[in-house]
Amino acid sequence: MQRLIVALLTVFLLVGAVATRAGIYKWVDASGKVHYSDKAPAQEKVQELDIEVGPAETDPELEQYRQRNRALLKVWEQERDQRQAQQAEKRQRLVQQRQRCAKVQRDYAASRRAGYLYIPQKNGERQIYTDEQRAQYEQQLADYLRKRCKK
Repeated sequence: MQRLIVALLTVFLLVGAVATRAGIYKWVDASGKVHYSDKAPAQEKVQELDIEVGPAETDPELEQYRQRNRALLKVWEQERDQRQAQQAEKRQRLVQQRQRCAKVQRDYAASRRAGYLYIPQKNGERQIYTDEQRAQYEQQLADYLRKRCKK
């Protein structure tokens, strides 16, 4: 819809620009009658008139109409930009979610293959998970995958 309005406005502006650049021709026919036109006839001797065209007086209602249209176009552009920003943010969240799911999937697969799991301590030692802690950790990973990483 916005593209249609912009296209129509562009066409009207171009038509207006072409109309203001058109020459005015004057000629006298065989019976002596004077004619004026924006198109020169091929068989007549024509004189191109040099007419100064000043700015037209604007109708206040027309100017208000144009201002409303410009304001409406501006609102539409802002809404479009806002929708595009929301879509970009949504795509970014989706990419981040997929990355988190891939990491959790790798962690889950690694924990299932590992002989034992541990938490490294600051002093360099390892705190090994008990069977209960390991089962709880793997269950948390599996729940996360099931709830948030459906394909």
